[in-house]
Amino acid sequence: MQRRRPLLLTALLTIASCARPGTTGPLLGVEGSPEPPAGVLTARDGWAPPSNWRTLSTIEFEHLLATELPPDVVTPPGAAALDRLAAALGEDPGAATRAALLLARTSHPAAHRRLLERLEQRVLGPLRASDAGDCTSAAALARGPIAAETAERLAQLAVGPKAHPDLEVRTECATAALALGREEVVPYLLAVLRIDTDDALERGEHLTDSPNTAWARGRAAQALCDIAGIEHRVWTDASLPERERHALELETLLLK
Repeated sequence: MQRRRPLLLTALLTIASCARPGTTGPLLGVEGSPEPPAGVLTARDGWAPPSNWRTLSTIEFEHLLATELPPDVVTPPGAAALDRLAAALGEDPGAATRAALLLARTSHPAAHRRLLERLEQRVLGPLRASDAGDCTSAAALARGPIAAETAERLAQLAVGPKAHPDLEVRTECATAALALGREEVVPYLLAVLRIDTDDALERGEHLTDSPNTAWARGRAAQALCDIAGIEHRVWTDASLPERERHALELETLLLK
């Protein structure tokens, strides 16, 4: 997992620079769609990545994103490219993460719907790193062009009988849903903070048997602190009593 975390951090930082055009205006469909909202630039139709996008160096891939998929520009992907990139979301973690970033950076509704459809397959990968692409997809949907139609479906991936089976993807879906105003995910995110604590045991919470929960706890803490308007100080290496105390503080601020 240590190898995966820098990959995910880079992906999340890259997503943070994505445009969010059209979230309150008419949606850009695949065919016969309305024009983009005023002030949103649209690139040529039929964009496709170079055939070697999987094997580019990190610097070359970042250059590809910056030059061919710049922020604040909607880049409609070609149908074949859309299908190929969507299929790549199920490949190895590196390729899946790059495919998610390419789809996200188009800022096009058709591409973002493919990200959501992938998440709704609720895939539980065989390796600890298998969820890197899906975590990237979920994070991208918090700030994409179909955010209005995405929030409820992201919340359903976080809580309830159809929650995603992967803890980290589920948590990323929850943080994205919360960013879009779905506060029903707050109790779940608080439960993530309480993993392995005595308080969780007393409440009957059992989210995972995995000892590797730092990433999910960190993402949950950041999302909850952001909505509570307090400094993010719930460090992932805090002691169990400290984590209990921070979770209780956030619960008091957000639910009571």
